[in-house]
Amino acid sequence: MAAAAHNFAQHFQVPLCSFGSTSPTLSDNYPWLLRPISADDSQGPAIVDTVRTYNWKNIAVLYEDDIYGSNLMEAVRLHAPTAGVAILGEPVRMGTEPDEAAARAALEALTATGARALVFLCLPHTMVELMPVAEEMGLFSEGYIILGGDGLAFLSFAEPDAAARYVGLLATVSLTTGPGMEAFRGLFAQAYGGADVLSIQYASYLRDSLLTYAYAVGDAVRAGHVLDHVVGGTAEGGHGLLRDAMLNVSFTGSTGEVSYSANGQVRRAEYSLVNYGGGEWVARGAWNARDGLRIFDAATAGPLLFPGNVLTPPALPPFPPKHGPLPPGTGPPPATPP
Repeated sequence: MAAAAHNFAQHFQVPLCSFGSTSPTLSDNYPWLLRPISADDSQGPAIVDTVRTYNWKNIAVLYEDDIYGSNLMEAVRLHAPTAGVAILGEPVRMGTEPDEAAARAALEALTATGARALVFLCLPHTMVELMPVAEEMGLFSEGYIILGGDGLAFLSFAEPDAAARYVGLLATVSLTTGPGMEAFRGLFAQAYGGADVLSIQYASYLRDSLLTYAYAVGDAVRAGHVLDHVVGGTAEGGHGLLRDAMLNVSFTGSTGEVSYSANGQVRRAEYSLVNYGGGEWVARGAWNARDGLRIFDAATAGPLLFPGNVLTPPALPPFPPKHGPLPPGTGPPPATPP
């Protein structure tokens, strides 16, 4: 949708600032598109760093065969070796319109690797098919980890009643915490009566999109340009003047520090680690490319929940009890797992 909107914007040379377009394919060759939200493939390092934080050495990956899943899977595959994490077996590919039989076949292939940390890189409509089968197969019991990107998190919107059963899910989503976000959440609650952590997320990025326009117009006017020329595109260069001003803004918004690269991508990649329990997602940590993952203090943010409704992270064995050929460079399995 954003690509089609960009074609329209490019034809009329009107800059477009999108608060929810996260496809990595939009990172280049879209000169009239800006976005204050990170591309999906930026989640890959955040997911792998979550695995590393708890010293889970092996994962198995199931991904949806579309732009979202394929790009995110490649990001996980690229980052895993640098974090000392091995992907057991080949990532399991799943079609975009699965039924129960396809979901079962994919999950059987995933569990056949022997991994206990299972990473799902699928959109919500696919997770709706996968999760009931995963529950039936016992994958929500103690000793497993279910981790994914924001497609897993938005399962709670696609199937709100069933999602309440899936305690202990971990997912990375675009930033939902921080001083700016908390301040915005308070204002939003006053105006609209409150919202869950995922709904407030997109509202805050929308606000930062609007602020991008506002700050750009203000900067251009302060630089001596006539307001009508800036917003009406009647100055020399048309709306290129406004686009250039937008590319050069730098401000602290609801989602943190907002500034853009020359191709319109937000410079910082930040995510929240959210945890499902009690019928809602709760932010339990924050990740950025510079500092990695920081788990919040349990005394203030509450403890992480894991499958089986337990509070203690499972000590997953470094190698599964029944393993096939090991990934290159991992060496033989130890005689006695810790």
